[in-house]
Amino acid sequence: MMIKIVLDTNIFRQDLLMNSTHFNLLFDYSEKTKSPIVVPEVVLEEVIELYKRELQGKITRLKEIQKNMKNLLVNGSIEENKVVIEEEAKKYKEHFFKKLAIKETVVYKDSYLKELVRRATQRIKPCSENGEEFRDALLWLTVLDIARAEESFEVILISNDNRAFAEKNSGLHSGLQRELDQEKLVVRYYDSIQAFIKAHGTRIEFITKTWIEENLVEGDIDRAVTDILERHGEEKFISWIELSKRATGYWQVIQPLIGLDKFYVYEMNDGSFYVEAAYFGEVEVEFEYEGDDEGDEDYRGRSGYEYKIDSLSGDMTMEPVLRSKKETKSEIKCFYPEIEVTVGINISKDKNITSFHVLEWDLL
Repeated sequence: MMIKIVLDTNIFRQDLLMNSTHFNLLFDYSEKTKSPIVVPEVVLEEVIELYKRELQGKITRLKEIQKNMKNLLVNGSIEENKVVIEEEAKKYKEHFFKKLAIKETVVYKDSYLKELVRRATQRIKPCSENGEEFRDALLWLTVLDIARAEESFEVILISNDNRAFAEKNSGLHSGLQRELDQEKLVVRYYDSIQAFIKAHGTRIEFITKTWIEENLVEGDIDRAVTDILERHGEEKFISWIELSKRATGYWQVIQPLIGLDKFYVYEMNDGSFYVEAAYFGEVEVEFEYEGDDEGDEDYRGRSGYEYKIDSLSGDMTMEPVLRSKKETKSEIKCFYPEIEVTVGINISKDKNITSFHVLEWDLL
């Protein structure tokens, strides 16, 4: 059965220009299997508005930067870039259609209104218990029409809105599935492009865990992971250490201690391969944090004397002090937070690894 692929707005939100690895894999799959990507009108409208808002936000930040720069320039002048949002939105729409290889969108019908009201008032999925998620219901009705149009097609819906469409993250919601069963329609749900590509991966005999470990040098992975953690890890690492310690802000990655756990393989249209591999383990990180110097228990809390030097005469005198507080000092220690790293690996037709890159990572 051939398929048609429908993407929700939230999928585009992650990469508006659609240049990421996962979008490229989706486009490859679409071309290789002759599976068209279908765009509902409601999704196009939302994506265009999202693009305009993102552009406006960046223009506002750019103006703030330019204003601050002017205060540093001797003559106080700076050439300002003029971006017309509506013109850029038109260019983006052209890019959107070209990238997805589409010529038109699937319009929503006026007749949907009665059904939308019914779902909202009766709390029927994708509407929530509060009668919300109106646009999700509109998307679902469009998906149903796409599925009805050609019974020989299976529809793929990719959306990360599990609350509206999923059954506890384990597939399409049972209520929505019953609707499909009643009309003998087929709609498969995935919460990300990555999940879809993984489900449509290929078993390639020579690409095994041992082969990957032997052909991808461990030191190369460690250096790549260390580099990306040092460039983008500050917020997560400081938040992690502050769960139990008072961080001063200094931290340094010593080394990742990770190993290959699982992977999937996708065969590209040109005969090459893409492997997405998950590495798990720990990362050794050096932190500086504020600790308490308890001092001498017999000494703390008692009166004593300290030498004081007169800054003018240089004379030393002894003055009484009360040691009633803990003294604070900084300490540097190594900690080992657990980490998960996803790596994308490109393999040529002649079975050589041509490149790899860290896609994402997170502390567990």
